[in-house]
Amino acid sequence: MNVATNAGGMCCVKYGVTGDFVLSLETVLADGRVLRTGHRTIKGVAGYDLTRLIVGSEGNLAVITEITLKLLPATAAAHTLVATFPSLEAAGQAITRISSDEVIPSMLEILDRRH
Repeated sequence: MNVATNAGGMCCVKYGVTGDFVLSLETVLADGRVLRTGHRTIKGVAGYDLTRLIVGSEGNLAVITEITLKLLPATAAAHTLVATFPSLEAAGQAITRISSDEVIPSMLEILDRRH
């Protein structure tokens, strides 16, 4: 489901969306033919990128039956910070400052009411 919808989720701030990690697919087309997509070169710049076309197509182009994904190393322990601000503008300024530092947050969420 994640690949078919190109899901992002809350951690896409740091890691990107699902499609950023899909290297290749095996799919079944409407007429029953099996189609394998992806590339065997490092750059993979020749020809149409059928993998990216199918990722996020929500099953309209093909049914995905196999996925090859790029993996990342395990991350360090997570830390959580909860903060309140006097205004939405102040919260926006804090987010701008946080995002411009060397540390890239894996998730940011803003809630506009406390009740």
